[in-house]
Amino acid sequence: ADRSLRARRYEAGHFDGVIRHYRELQRPLRSWSSASRSLFDRVASLAALPSGAELLPVHVLDLEAHGEISRHVDHVEYSGESIAGLS
Repeated sequence: ADRSLRARRYEAGHFDGVIRHYRELQRPLRSWSSASRSLFDRVASLAALPSGAELLPVHVLDLEAHGEISRHVDHVEYSGESIAGLS
């Protein structure tokens, strides 16, 4: 993800106002390397996602040093019924 993110500029704010000073990448799980897929599977297992939970495209956010994600509720149509994060 580093290479793809480096090609993107940081955005001042997200359309809904809850994320500031960030850049993002979203790709289907199948398009990531096998090492990355293994990491995502491990995060999902540690997050105790419901059995059979469908993993939607992986969404990676990179925050600038002064970037932030405010409290919010993700929309089910974008995030699915469960989310798991890694910081």
